[in-house]
Order: sequence, then structure tokens, then C-alpha cells
Amino acid sequence: MKTIMLLAMFFFVAVPSPVFAEEDPVSHDHNVADTTLQGTIIELACYLQHGARGETHKSCARECAEKGLPLGLLTDDGLLYQIMGEGHESLVKINSRFLDYIEAHVLVVGKVLIKNELKAIIIEKIKKE
Repeated sequence: MKTIMLLAMFFFVAVPSPVFAEEDPVSHDHNVADTTLQGTIIELACYLQHGARGETHKSCARECAEKGLPLGLLTDDGLLYQIMGEGHESLVKINSRFLDYIEAHVLVVGKVLIKNELKAIIIEKIKKE
């Protein structure tokens, strides 16, 4: 009896079943229109934990971004977007494109994604203002 139960448990866990199969929750087809936003590129970890930002935090923010902590865009109207890349790019690679813009006021164009109140942007164009 124990052998049958063990086999049944193994079969249930090890063999994929269409009943429990889930569609891929990650879609890389960002079929959304480009959005233009203005704001400041900030490092999110220090900003969210203790409000650190601005010129006095710039070197710390750069160091954190180089380590792969997330960057964000704090818009002029106070909304916060996490900066992300296409697919499964590492944050180190994504951040490398924005290091020279940390704590700078910028104009960006990109794809905005919103899920469960989290706002993110895939930046396609950026320029300092």
C-alpha cells in the first residue's frame, strides 16, 4: 500500500499534467504604445528605504546601480516607475545604459507596463533636459 501511495505521489509531482499546466505568465510582446515621461532617474533601494536621492546621493546611487540594484524614474508629477529591460536582461546590464543619467532630469520615451499597481518602463530613448 505504501508503495502504491509513493508511486502515486511521484506521478502527481513529477509528471506534468495539462490540468495543472499554466500559460507562460511572462509575455515579451509589449504591444503597447510608446509613452513620453519627464522626471529624474533615481536608485530605488535607497530611495524607498530612507528617501535618499539628489546630488548628494549620486555616487552611492551609481555604485548601487552598478551592483544591480534597480533604477527608477521619478516623474515630475510624483509617479515612480521601475526601469526594466526587454526579456530577462540582468539589472547590471540594463543599468549600464543609464549610469550617466542618475540624478539627472530627463525626457524618456518607452513602453509603460503596469501590473498590480507596480509601474515599470522599458526606456527606448532618453535625453537630459
